[in-house]
Amino acid sequence: MPSNASPRSARRPALLAGSAVLALLLSATAAQAQSGTAIANGPQVVANQQSLRDGVIVADASDAEIRSAVTGDIDRGTVTVSGDTVAVTGKGNAAKLALDSKGMVSGGYRAADVTSGPGSASATGKAVVANRQSLVATSVNGNIVGSRMSMSAGRAVSSKIALSDNAQDAAATGNELFATLSAVEGGAGLASSQALDASRGLAARARGGFSVTTGALTNSEVEASGNLDRAVATGNSAASALSLAAPLLTLDERIDPASVVPAEGNVVVNGAMAASVVQSASGILKAVTFEDDRNPTSAILVDGGTTSSSIVSDGNAITAVARGNFATTAGSVTAASVVQADGQTGVPSPIATIVTAQKAQWLDVRTFTAGNIRVTVDGDVSGSDISDSHNLMRTVAAANQSESLLTLTATAIDAGRGRGLATVDATGVSTAKAGAVVHSVQDYGSGPVRASQFEAKIGVKVTGTADGSHIAVDGNSDRVAATGNDAANWLTADAGALGTSLAVNSLQSGNGNVLASLGSAGMPGEFGIAVDEGATNVSLSVSGNSFLGSAIGNFGTNEIGVTAGTMGGTTGGRSQSGAIGEAYGAIAEVALASNQKLGEPTNEATLVPSIQSQVFTLSGIVANGGARSTLAIEDNVQQATALGNTVANALSIDAATIGEAGTALASSQYGQANVGATSQAQLLGASQTGAASSLSGNSNAALAAINDAANALSVDAVTALGSGGSAVASDGFGPPAARGDHVLSNQQFAIGSAAATVTTPIVGRAPAAGSEGSTYRVTGNRTSGEASANRAVNTVSVSAIDRTPGAGLASTQINAATVQVSAAGSASVPQGSSASGSEIVIGGNAVSALARGNAAENSIAVSAGAVVPGVPGRAEADRFGAEASGGAALLNVQTNFAPVTATAIGTGLLVPLNAGNLDGSHFSISGNNVSATGYGNAATNSVSVSGLPAPSVAIANSQVSSGNVYAVVNGSRLDGGAGSLGAASFSMTGNQFSAMAVGNQVSSAITGLR
Repeated sequence: MPSNASPRSARRPALLAGSAVLALLLSATAAQAQSGTAIANGPQVVANQQSLRDGVIVADASDAEIRSAVTGDIDRGTVTVSGDTVAVTGKGNAAKLALDSKGMVSGGYRAADVTSGPGSASATGKAVVANRQSLVATSVNGNIVGSRMSMSAGRAVSSKIALSDNAQDAAATGNELFATLSAVEGGAGLASSQALDASRGLAARARGGFSVTTGALTNSEVEASGNLDRAVATGNSAASALSLAAPLLTLDERIDPASVVPAEGNVVVNGAMAASVVQSASGILKAVTFEDDRNPTSAILVDGGTTSSSIVSDGNAITAVARGNFATTAGSVTAASVVQADGQTGVPSPIATIVTAQKAQWLDVRTFTAGNIRVTVDGDVSGSDISDSHNLMRTVAAANQSESLLTLTATAIDAGRGRGLATVDATGVSTAKAGAVVHSVQDYGSGPVRASQFEAKIGVKVTGTADGSHIAVDGNSDRVAATGNDAANWLTADAGALGTSLAVNSLQSGNGNVLASLGSAGMPGEFGIAVDEGATNVSLSVSGNSFLGSAIGNFGTNEIGVTAGTMGGTTGGRSQSGAIGEAYGAIAEVALASNQKLGEPTNEATLVPSIQSQVFTLSGIVANGGARSTLAIEDNVQQATALGNTVANALSIDAATIGEAGTALASSQYGQANVGATSQAQLLGASQTGAASSLSGNSNAALAAINDAANALSVDAVTALGSGGSAVASDGFGPPAARGDHVLSNQQFAIGSAAATVTTPIVGRAPAAGSEGSTYRVTGNRTSGEASANRAVNTVSVSAIDRTPGAGLASTQINAATVQVSAAGSASVPQGSSASGSEIVIGGNAVSALARGNAAENSIAVSAGAVVPGVPGRAEADRFGAEASGGAALLNVQTNFAPVTATAIGTGLLVPLNAGNLDGSHFSISGNNVSATGYGNAATNSVSVSGLPAPSVAIANSQVSSGNVYAVVNGSRLDGGAGSLGAASFSMTGNQFSAMAVGNQVSSAITGLR
């Protein structure tokens, strides 16, 4: 009697019976690891299952050394160390899966059915790939410790020494997938599941560096450029590419919905091309790059003077990156024609669906860098060029990061005329249904995400004198970033005739702390030039550098772009945005929805994560003594940014003819967090006799916001059908509702605190004898602090020559979070005993503090053709909400319950402290501005219409504020003093101190353009 068991199941008992040891090992394996499966069904299939438990994975290249040493002097010689690499990679599970079915057309399945979850992955279709990877209680390490690449030599004459384009690269990855799938018929599918338990740690460490040491230089070149010191740790990594190319794509299966992502459980995805990527991670994840005295990260040391020589330390990079879950998915469908089979009408058949679901539960993500990129000359510098420029420092930590791209290209598509849907319900179920779908869900859980940088230095130090030389520390970039969730979703369609629906749906949530720090108050990052014994006839520049720190809970970028000759549907239904039954989202032929949540109230306690960004730097030029030099500290940028939820949503349609098809964009943000940004940038400038010194164009900013959204909906057509009207409404406490042809809704709720603190002390230095015949300019510097609980920019643009459909915009903001801003700036210019024959200008500098509970900019622009008649305008607003209807309807509702405080502090603000003789000098303090502004609620509402006849327009605005608002300019003063003035000018003009506090502020305008 033949057995019905598969060959695999029939062999298993024999294998187990033959190995008691194997049976014992299996009994000790986690249930999840034993039960995890990868199932693929269809004519062409690939299935992969990998599990690893209780292991230790170590890739190590510690104490590696690549060295070139010349014990004596070099005369007309060349010594080069380049293109060398020390690299380690530790991986738990790694898979490369490829399926190319283009040469194996056999009919059969036309749609793929894909399911992925933490324990399994299954796919059914014509050409499908299933992947399941699990790593449990296993340590994964990539270590480079004590490694160095170095060069040493004695004195150099007419020689060249180069340590360039080398790398020390440490990497550690838990689960890794590279998957490619190519098909010419429907039924192409990918199901991937990756699970990581890094309770025993996953780490990448790069401890080492690059160094060049020489004796005195004469007519020589020394370079240490393009070198890389990097550590990258990734828990789960999945890179997938799917393509479906067919002359005729027939959709003979009607599946509804295209994708569902529950709060717990498996992800279900369907489509002619379907991809589901599911990742979960927990444990401890680290990436570290640092140095010690023996192994500097990147350094050039010249033990002696330099004459007519060049020293270059450019383009080096120090990087540490740690990511819990990382996924990139790219899908493309290309066809001459896409149609539904006979009898399949009325409901959109999913052509292509891409879903990414990432969860980091109890994941601790840490990155740390402590490194220098510096040049030291222990002696005098004469007639030489020294550059420490365009170097890069990056410290990045993220719990979840994903990028999803879907492109749809066809001559004609007729795949069902139903509307697309993108919603999230109260239980956390996220659903997307349309002909083409990009769908992402992320949760970074309760674990902390931290990125820290300490003891960072980029600069040049000369222990002797500098004469007739040029020294530059320009264009360097230093960034520290920590992010809970980061998602980018793009969907583009290009068709001659587009007869299907499109949807993008994004859901992000998290409850953990996110912290980013660059330096500290007691140990700031140092960037600049120091010449200990004086500089004569030199050019010193510390310009164009950037120092950025960002801490973000949820970060999203979502876009839909459509280019079509004709686009339309026959449903005749109106688009919906905002509240949809018990859910929130968007319903339309083209629908985009974004939902972000940070923190939450629970039965046990209230979860209020801390989102903090701190940047502390000390930059400038210290040059004791000297004369006839040019010193520039210009156009440097520093900013600390802390954001709870931030998103940029964009939906655009460019078509010749749009039938009865609408668009809807919905954005929702709930932020319950303490968000703080602190930035301190101390600038040091030197002044010398006969020198030109400039500290100009520098900016320092701190930005904190609990919720921040930019939403844009644009429709451009020759002919656009529709109802010609829209209706928007909000009760002030629940979600807004927008109904019409093309509608946008924005909802924001904030609780906790938002605080921004920024200080910029500018300190000038001059020798005791003074700096006669010099110029010293402190101009155009900006110090700005901004904090908002909720801020949004919402725009709707509809343009058509023949018929104009309706446009609607609804925005609601509720704030119960304390908002505080403190900004301080100062400039002191000591000139020693004399500054005769000099020019001293302190002008055009600004210090500003802006605090807002709720801030919104709402605009609708309508270019009218033949307007649908019979749609009157109506607007109504009271303290409990508002509603509006018309051809173009705009609604803004804001409620502020918490105190708002903005303070601009000037302790010796813009004060030159001059002494002694100022004969024959020009001394000016002009055009400086210090301001503090506070708003409970602030809004700008505008509707502009052009063409005749114009559609009806309605604007409804409701603002309620019960929190105190303070704006204070505290202790600011302008002061100038001199021992004597002879044939000199002294002016103090056009300076301004201002403070403004407003409970409710609105500007609403309707503008007609012809």
